[in-house]
Amino acid sequence: MKKTIITVVASLATVSAMADTPLWMRYAAISPNGEEIAFCYKGDIYKVDVNGGEARRLTTQESYETMPVWSPDGRQIAFASDRFGNLDIFVMQSTGGQAKRLTYYSGAERPWAFSEDGKNVIFSASIFDPA
Repeated sequence: MKKTIITVVASLATVSAMADTPLWMRYAAISPNGEEIAFCYKGDIYKVDVNGGEARRLTTQESYETMPVWSPDGRQIAFASDRFGNLDIFVMQSTGGQAKRLTYYSGAERPWAFSEDGKNVIFSASIFDPA
Protein backbone atom coordinates (compact mmCIF):
# COMPACT_ATOMS: atom_id res chain seq x y z
CA MET A 1 0.00 0.00 0.00
CA LYS A 2 2.78 2.41 0.96
CA LYS A 3 4.59 1.69 -2.33
CA THR A 4 1.39 2.42 -4.31
CA ILE A 5 0.89 5.76 -2.56
CA ILE A 6 4.50 6.78 -3.22
CA THR A 7 4.12 5.85 -6.91
CA VAL A 8 0.90 7.87 -7.24
CA VAL A 9 2.43 10.92 -5.52
CA ALA A 10 5.54 10.73 -7.72
CA SER A 11 3.39 10.46 -10.85
CA LEU A 12 1.26 13.44 -9.86
CA ALA A 13 4.38 15.50 -9.10
CA THR A 14 5.75 14.73 -12.56
CA VAL A 15 2.48 15.63 -14.30
CA SER A 16 2.20 18.80 -12.21
CA ALA A 17 5.74 19.90 -13.11
CA MET A 18 5.06 19.27 -16.79
CA ALA A 19 1.92 21.42 -16.67
CA ASP A 20 4.02 24.44 -15.63
CA THR A 21 6.48 23.95 -18.51
CA PRO A 22 4.84 23.61 -21.93
CA LEU A 23 6.55 20.71 -23.67
CA TRP A 24 4.13 19.60 -26.36
CA MET A 25 3.54 20.57 -29.96
CA ARG A 26 0.35 22.61 -29.89
CA TYR A 27 -1.84 24.95 -31.90
CA ALA A 28 -0.95 23.67 -35.37
CA ALA A 29 -1.98 26.06 -38.15
CA ILE A 30 -1.75 25.18 -41.84
CA SER A 31 -0.58 27.96 -44.17
CA PRO A 32 -3.11 29.32 -46.71
CA ASN A 33 -1.30 27.62 -49.61
CA GLY A 34 -1.29 24.31 -47.68
CA GLU A 35 2.48 23.90 -47.89
CA GLU A 36 3.61 24.68 -44.32
CA ILE A 37 2.46 24.17 -40.75
CA ALA A 38 3.15 26.65 -37.94
CA PHE A 39 2.95 25.34 -34.40
CA CYS A 40 3.96 26.03 -30.82
CA TYR A 41 6.58 23.83 -29.14
CA LYS A 42 8.19 24.47 -25.75
CA GLY A 43 6.96 28.06 -25.81
CA ASP A 44 8.31 29.03 -29.24
CA ILE A 45 6.77 29.22 -32.70
CA TYR A 46 8.10 26.83 -35.34
CA LYS A 47 7.13 25.97 -38.90
CA VAL A 48 7.67 22.85 -40.96
CA ASP A 49 6.83 21.65 -44.47
CA VAL A 50 3.62 19.61 -44.63
CA ASN A 51 5.63 16.73 -46.12
CA GLY A 52 7.86 16.64 -43.04
CA GLY A 53 11.48 17.51 -42.53
CA GLU A 54 13.22 19.63 -39.94
CA ALA A 55 11.11 22.30 -38.25
CA ARG A 56 12.47 25.86 -38.31
CA ARG A 57 12.29 27.86 -35.09
CA LEU A 58 10.78 31.31 -35.75
CA THR A 59 10.87 32.85 -32.26
CA THR A 60 13.80 32.75 -29.88
CA GLN A 61 12.65 34.82 -26.90
CA GLU A 62 12.79 33.48 -23.34
CA SER A 63 9.08 34.26 -23.13
CA TYR A 64 6.19 31.95 -23.99
CA GLU A 65 4.83 32.26 -27.55
CA THR A 66 1.66 30.44 -28.55
CA MET A 67 -1.32 30.21 -30.92
CA PRO A 68 0.18 31.02 -34.35
CA VAL A 69 -2.27 32.27 -36.99
CA TRP A 70 -1.42 32.77 -40.69
CA SER A 71 -2.34 35.88 -42.67
CA PRO A 72 -4.43 35.18 -45.81
CA ASP A 73 -1.42 35.73 -48.10
CA GLY A 74 0.84 33.54 -45.91
CA ARG A 75 3.41 36.30 -45.46
CA GLN A 76 2.75 36.96 -41.77
CA ILE A 77 2.05 35.02 -38.60
CA ALA A 78 0.26 36.51 -35.60
CA PHE A 79 0.77 34.92 -32.19
CA ALA A 80 0.37 35.56 -28.47
CA SER A 81 3.41 36.14 -26.26
CA ASP A 82 3.98 36.92 -22.60
CA ARG A 83 7.13 38.97 -23.27
CA PHE A 84 5.80 41.79 -21.11
CA GLY A 85 4.18 39.73 -18.34
CA ASN A 86 0.82 38.93 -19.92
CA LEU A 87 -0.30 37.58 -23.29
CA ASP A 88 -0.18 40.28 -25.98
CA ILE A 89 -0.61 39.91 -29.73
CA PHE A 90 2.47 40.10 -31.95
CA VAL A 91 2.90 39.74 -35.70
CA MET A 92 6.02 38.76 -37.65
CA GLN A 93 7.00 37.72 -41.14
CA SER A 94 6.32 34.03 -41.76
CA THR A 95 10.05 33.60 -42.37
CA GLY A 96 10.78 34.76 -38.80
CA GLY A 97 12.60 37.85 -37.59
CA GLN A 98 11.58 40.83 -35.49
CA ALA A 99 7.99 40.70 -34.20
CA LYS A 100 5.81 43.80 -33.90
CA ARG A 101 3.66 44.17 -30.76
CA LEU A 102 0.01 44.95 -31.57
CA THR A 103 -1.73 44.98 -28.17
CA TYR A 104 -0.77 46.62 -24.88
CA TYR A 105 -3.62 45.72 -22.53
CA SER A 106 -2.87 43.97 -19.24
CA GLY A 107 -5.36 41.17 -19.95
CA ALA A 108 -4.67 38.03 -21.93
CA GLU A 109 -5.17 38.51 -25.67
CA ARG A 110 -5.21 35.53 -28.04
CA PRO A 111 -5.25 35.67 -31.87
CA TRP A 112 -7.89 33.73 -33.81
CA ALA A 113 -7.59 34.91 -37.42
CA PHE A 114 -6.67 37.74 -39.76
CA SER A 115 -9.27 39.82 -41.52
CA GLU A 116 -9.90 38.83 -45.15
CA ASP A 117 -7.67 41.63 -46.44
CA GLY A 118 -4.89 40.67 -43.97
CA LYS A 119 -4.73 44.16 -42.45
CA ASN A 120 -6.21 43.30 -39.03
CA VAL A 121 -5.84 40.52 -36.49
CA ILE A 122 -9.03 39.19 -34.93
CA PHE A 123 -8.42 38.29 -31.29
CA SER A 124 -10.11 37.64 -27.98
CA ALA A 125 -9.18 39.25 -24.68
CA SER A 126 -9.91 38.83 -21.00
CA ILE A 127 -11.11 42.34 -20.15
CA PHE A 128 -13.01 43.08 -16.97
CA ASP A 129 -14.50 46.26 -15.57
CA PRO A 130 -12.69 47.72 -12.56
CA ALA A 131 -13.91 46.32 -9.24
